[in-house]
Amino acid sequence: MTSLPGDDAEAKARQLARRGHENYRLAHELEQRGLTQMASYLRRYADLQLKQARELRRKE
Repeated sequence: MTSLPGDDAEAKARQLARRGHENYRLAHELEQRGLTQMASYLRRYADLQLKQARELRRKE
């Protein structure tokens, strides 16, 4: 079975979004444990992942 070019981009976008949401959850957990600086960095990385996922979906 061959995949369409858009399928790979959509799969990558889903993966980035999934990781972004997971990183947000982990950042919240870190914040509750008092690791606010680490949580802040992780939240910024999650924002970047979600932004990249949105851009990939827009390109399709």
